[in-house]
Amino acid sequence: MTQWQVTLEFSGPLQRNMQTSELTVQGSGPCNISSVLTALLHSQPAAAAALGATPESVSVTLPPGLLVLRNRVLLPLRPETCLQPGERLTLMPMISGG
Repeated sequence: MTQWQVTLEFSGPLQRNMQTSELTVQGSGPCNISSVLTALLHSQPAAAAALGATPESVSVTLPPGLLVLRNRVLLPLRPETCLQPGERLTLMPMISGG
């Protein structure tokens, strides 16, 4: 089974809730947005609260209002979007209000 590691950078309210600007998550099997978010949510309860998601829910649908960027390019927000082990992603919750 394939082992992977992905570094996540956090911004906005997610960074404040996580109390860090980045974190590396690890897993095995397919390396896609769903598996990376599942690993994050299992290891960091603050992320689950900030994103309003559970590890089980992100395998089916991703948190609304979440932007995922790779090299400053927006990725399609689908659970099956493929990633490469060792990548660096930025997670940005959209902010609204007025």
